Amino acid sequence: HVVVLGGGAIESDDVRAALNDKAIVVWMQAGHKRTHKNLTVAKKERPELKAGITKENVKNLIALRTPHYEEVADVILLPHIRYRDHVSVTIGLLQRFLASHTA
Repeated sequence: HVVVLGGGAIESDDVRAALNDKAIVVWMQAGHKRTHKNLTVAKKERPELKAGITKENVKNLIALRTPHYEEVADVILLPHIRYRDHVSVTIGLLQRFLASHTA
């Protein structure tokens, strides 16, 4: 199964514990510029960005969440990977991860 969590889920101790115990976690890093663009284009209300979707607020949010993602990530999809390549690169990274953990 593939489960996609909202960004705020990673801040929960219970969610991180469940991820560490029950999942292979792929962290799709986006960087602050792409994240800011995605949030701006989405035009959805973001409770964690009540003060506005500014570049500085997005950088602060990423800084807050990064240690949590680092805690649970098994595979990291780096921000320079183009969207069109996400699936193929992720499959390759997962194959390598599984090969190294099932030997």
